[in-house]
Amino acid sequence: MDDNGNFALVRKRPSTVEKTALGAKRILSGMIEDTLAVAIAQLESWYRTGEKHYFGRGVQKNYVEAAKWFRKAAECGHKFAQTSLGACYEKGGNGFAKDYLQAVKWYSKAAEQGEAYAQNNLGACYANGIGVTKNLDEALKWYRKAAEQGNALAKTNLGLLNEKLEEAFDYSEAMESLHKMAEQGFASAQYNLGVCYWNGEDVEKDNVKATIWFRKAAEQGFVEAQKMLGFAYLNGNGVPQNDFEAYYWFRLAQEFGCENLANALVVAGAPFPSSEERERLYQEFRVQKNFKK
Repeated sequence: MDDNGNFALVRKRPSTVEKTALGAKRILSGMIEDTLAVAIAQLESWYRTGEKHYFGRGVQKNYVEAAKWFRKAAECGHKFAQTSLGACYEKGGNGFAKDYLQAVKWYSKAAEQGEAYAQNNLGACYANGIGVTKNLDEALKWYRKAAEQGNALAKTNLGLLNEKLEEAFDYSEAMESLHKMAEQGFASAQYNLGVCYWNGEDVEKDNVKATIWFRKAAEQGFVEAQKMLGFAYLNGNGVPQNDFEAYYWFRLAQEFGCENLANALVVAGAPFPSSEERERLYQEFRVQKNFKK
């Protein structure tokens, strides 16, 4: 009892049994934390191994092997592995068969976890009827989710899809939005704007303007723009004809994952004095453009 006549609360000392139980709980908690940390590291290791085989980093590019490692992590809920496995099924090649249903399945799993690239890719599947029934409302929903996370390609796709759905603005406004995003430096918007000028899609055909935008996107590492810039130089469309420049851009696009450029590289590479000189000049070009793999 204290000076005011109140009884003070006295903490009861834990018994030996209670001390033992408390210690066991702490040990078990630590074991669980350690186990989770190891499991997370294992999933990340599987995912990174899949990436090596998917991009051919230090090993020969092999989608079959990449998909094997992606699947191990994806089946345990790794959202980036789920997205990558979906990409393997959508893209196919290198001995791996396309399967759009499987692509949608894995994109959906990752998209539901909030993975922005999967959300954009799932939107594209719905927009084009790839592996699912075409549904522009679903496409819009997933594009928006990805765009809200800052995904540049989803922002571009959202702007283009809005025109199809006749929402908010007409096509001229969509083009204005595409121009704005391109001027802000979004490589995907720059590439798509270049395509519009290249094909004359709702704008006056202008190969010079097209190559200007292709170059901006290409210098940011956008492989499709690198490929288009290579063809522009090869054929002298919008830029002076230049086999050497064509080869550099084709080679860079191939190095960063663009396929089916073997014939173009042979044609563009023919004027070089020798293969050694061609390689030396290409490496100088890479250094000049500050491209890093």
